[in-house]
Amino acid sequence: MFGDRVDYCLCTHAIGARRARAILAASSQPVEWWPLSESDNAPLAVCLRAAGCPPARFGYWWKWFPERVRPDAPEWILDGDMVITDFPKWFEDWASGRDPARLTHDDLRWEKPALYGDYQRFVPDDQRPYSGLLSVGPGQHYLPRMLAILEQQPLPTGHDGCEDMDEQGVVAGALNLIAAPIPLHEFPFARAFETKIDYGPRGDIGQGWGFHFGNSFRLDNPHFVQMMAAVRLQLIPSQHPLDEFRWLGNLGQWGIPGWAMHHDISTAIIDRARHFAGRQVLELGTSRGQLTAALAKVNCRVTTVDLADRGATQNMRQLDVRVIVGDAQTFQPATI
Repeated sequence: MFGDRVDYCLCTHAIGARRARAILAASSQPVEWWPLSESDNAPLAVCLRAAGCPPARFGYWWKWFPERVRPDAPEWILDGDMVITDFPKWFEDWASGRDPARLTHDDLRWEKPALYGDYQRFVPDDQRPYSGLLSVGPGQHYLPRMLAILEQQPLPTGHDGCEDMDEQGVVAGALNLIAAPIPLHEFPFARAFETKIDYGPRGDIGQGWGFHFGNSFRLDNPHFVQMMAAVRLQLIPSQHPLDEFRWLGNLGQWGIPGWAMHHDISTAIIDRARHFAGRQVLELGTSRGQLTAALAKVNCRVTTVDLADRGATQNMRQLDVRVIVGDAQTFQPATI
């Protein structure tokens, strides 16, 4: 929806390359894929480890690895079960870096212990911020506040980030005083276990710009299914093998450095390459691997060469592709 006005990054944990590519195949814009590790937020990982929580149980905390993807730009950090459907009224201020930090809020009908775990005391009784979507501006950091809370009250021994709600309490406590609320009538909950969409006490007043499809990782979500059927949400079907790899395009933040051919030229190459299925193909100039992946999609056995690895080794994982970092001249036939 935002086109090339913004850059996109998918952060994942414990998701293989095939699954990540299947998700990203729906993208119409370039996307960076960032598989997460402890080193992406070492200070927070230390706090979790000190409580006896291994990375396999970091759970909700992975949301904050890394703290920021682009610290010097405006940024949204949002859950994987959220869908943006419109522009918020403050979008232009955010995009220009003038907007304050903002954090999603829930309804007061939920009791604090169920939302914030052992950190409910850091959240005012008359507010219900939650860690679904955080909007921050250039240079705005929140991790120092989170770490200060965790220093004041360390995580209890045996903490389980996949089950315990302490993460939300720490985030809400750290951001409550510096973040403006994103209320439910702007970003309602469409929980899988509730029959109605929760727009909060004001109801649907026509200001919504996204939906949080809660519990969609555990249950089928009827709200999502209904919106898909009503074409309020839709996916663009792939018409060509190259369409599945639009996320590897060379535009915007994630296309630099690196180059790619015009889409029409790449399409013509793939159409011709279909006749070479099962045969070896040498590609000189991998970049992010858009053409490489499409060649593999039509069953070519690809060896691809670039002077630098611009993410292709990771992006091509589990495909029939051999990625070589080296000088392409090595692969040119000698001439006299």
